[in-house]
Amino acid sequence: MKRSTTFVLVPGAWHGAWCFRYVVDELRSRGHRAYPLTLTGLADRAHLAHSEIDLDLHIQDVVNTIDAEELDDVVLVGHSYGGFVIRGVAELRPEPIRQLVYLDALVPADGECLLDHLSLEFRRAVLDAAENQGAGYLVPIPSMDFLAIGPEHADWVTRRLTPHPLGTARQRIRLRQTELPIRRAYIHCNSPSMEPTHKTKARIESEAGWNHRYLPTGHDAFVTMPEAVATLLVDLGQECSDASRKDRTYHGEQPSRART
Repeated sequence: MKRSTTFVLVPGAWHGAWCFRYVVDELRSRGHRAYPLTLTGLADRAHLAHSEIDLDLHIQDVVNTIDAEELDDVVLVGHSYGGFVIRGVAELRPEPIRQLVYLDALVPADGECLLDHLSLEFRRAVLDAAENQGAGYLVPIPSMDFLAIGPEHADWVTRRLTPHPLGTARQRIRLRQTELPIRRAYIHCNSPSMEPTHKTKARIESEAGWNHRYLPTGHDAFVTMPEAVATLLVDLGQECSDASRKDRTYHGEQPSRART
C-alpha cells in the first residue's frame, strides 16, 4: 500500500494558491496532503503588496508554513519563479524536505536573479513596463499566449492574476551549498517550451542527479493538465520514498525534448 505524501506547492510570478486548485483536488482525493501557498503581495495576499517585497520574504513565507504546520518529509514543488523560492527554502530548511520538484521552473545558480533568465529584449520590456505602468515596482501581468493558456481557460486565469513585486526578480540568490542532500526532479512542459526556462533546461540536461519528466503542454500545466501533473507528483513522491530505487523516466507518452 502506498503511503501518503505531503506536498507544499509554491506558485510562480503573478499566480497564487488558486492556480493549484485542481491539482490539489486530485492529490487530496488520492489520500495525500497538499498545501498550496500564496506568496506575500499576490492573489489573496495582494493587499500586502509593497515596494520592499523581495525574494528573501517569499522564501520566508514558505519556511514559515513548514514550521507552523510542523511538516516533515515534504515534497516541495515550485513553478516558474517558484524555483528560486524552493531552492532558497532548501538552503534554510533542508531537514524536512524529502524532494525538490521544479515544475517548469527556473533553477538558480548562486548569485543569479530571475531577470538573468530573461532575454535582453524581454528583460527590457518587463523593466520598462514596470516603470511606466507598475508604480516602479510591479511586474505587469503576462498574456495568455505567454503562459500558453488556451481560450477555454483564459478567463478563469486572467481574472485571478495579480501584478508581481519586481524586487523579487531583482534580488540575487545567495547559496552557501552548491549541492544539497535532497533528491531533485524537473517536470518539463515543452509544448511549447517557455523562453525564460530555456537557460535552466539547457543547463540541467548536462547535470547529474536530476529525475526528468515531460508533459506535452505549456507553462501553466496545473491549469491545462491538472490530473497529469498530480499523477507525476505522486509518482515522484513515491519513488523518492524508497531511496534504493533508481530514478526512471516517465513511461507515458514522452514528447521529443525541446532544443533550446
